[in-house]
Amino acid sequence: MPIEISGGEVKGLRELNEKLKRLGKDIERQAMRKGVRAAGRVILQQAKTNARRFKRQTGTLEKSIGMTVRKRRDGRISAIVGLDKTGFYGRFLEQGFHAVGRAKRRGASGRRGRGAARDRGAGRRVAGRPFLGPALEQKAEAALAEFERAIREFINSL
Repeated sequence: MPIEISGGEVKGLRELNEKLKRLGKDIERQAMRKGVRAAGRVILQQAKTNARRFKRQTGTLEKSIGMTVRKRRDGRISAIVGLDKTGFYGRFLEQGFHAVGRAKRRGASGRRGRGAARDRGAGRRVAGRPFLGPALEQKAEAALAEFERAIREFINSL
């Protein structure tokens, strides 16, 4: 479950929004990109900090958390904080999973499939221990402040 931060219109920062509109589309886009990237970094750091709390600490989960900044189809710029392929198991930690275990032999006819066991309700439900979602909740205000600071710094540097 990736976390997404989008920029398009700065809500609650009226004066900053007016300045951005006056600068032109290209400069506005650059400013938004810088602001969204700065806000994303705040959430990225908190997600990595949250991932450190798991018992088996090899560092793979923490290293696999990354961020990309993209322009969406609707024109908004977004920072997406999530896991790469090496940390695929982070999704199971975040959302929980259904532990079924090995399939049991069924007489001479062979094995019963895992899907059948899962459909029967066999196994146990392992609760999720979220680390990505709470990162956004914990640092939402700090991310907004960093977003604003980065845009102001960009505008002042022009």
